[in-house]
Amino acid sequence: MVSIDEAVLLLRGYRDGQDPLRVAVRSSTFEFSGFCTVHKVEDDAVSFWIGEGKDSAISFDLTDCLFDFRDVPLEESDAPLKRKSESCLGVVRRKDDFELLIMLLMC
Repeated sequence: MVSIDEAVLLLRGYRDGQDPLRVAVRSSTFEFSGFCTVHKVEDDAVSFWIGEGKDSAISFDLTDCLFDFRDVPLEESDAPLKRKSESCLGVVRRKDDFELLIMLLMC
């Protein structure tokens, strides 16, 4: 397990380095995945710039979430990636079926 403080530090490092990421979000009502960089990290939220520009963003509330490192899921490893994923931070919200995967891409 990864604490929220450690996850926030990691996400801030991704933001500061403008590291290329892929996010995948799943719940019982929707799915989304895309290439991104971290836009903003707060103690209880993270937002990502989606795609190449800085005109589309998506944000997530991290309240009541559990964090862990895991293998990149097979369905994401088969995605049309320009680069392989290096690592994967998993985020699961305890009170619903929300799951967010944040995958660091190799340069």
